[in-house]
Amino acid sequence: MEGTYLRADEPFRFESHHQIRPQIVLDSWSKSRGSVGVKYLRSPLNIGQPIILKFVAAPKNTTTIYINNRWSTSYAAEVL
Repeated sequence: MEGTYLRADEPFRFESHHQIRPQIVLDSWSKSRGSVGVKYLRSPLNIGQPIILKFVAAPKNTTTIYINNRWSTSYAAEVL
């Protein structure tokens, strides 16, 4: 079955990857353009450890991200 992400625009995606090296991938998804505005971060997340994620809306379509109560990054959506 086709994934929902292929049928809808997503202004913000947050993914944690641990296959090669721990990293966080932030991007926007557009039906017409695919993945845009990709940003890679070194992941502070550890497998098996609890985490606190906080996503705070900010002006100009921006999301501020806190991980374990510490500022991590900000991301401005490119798809709206």
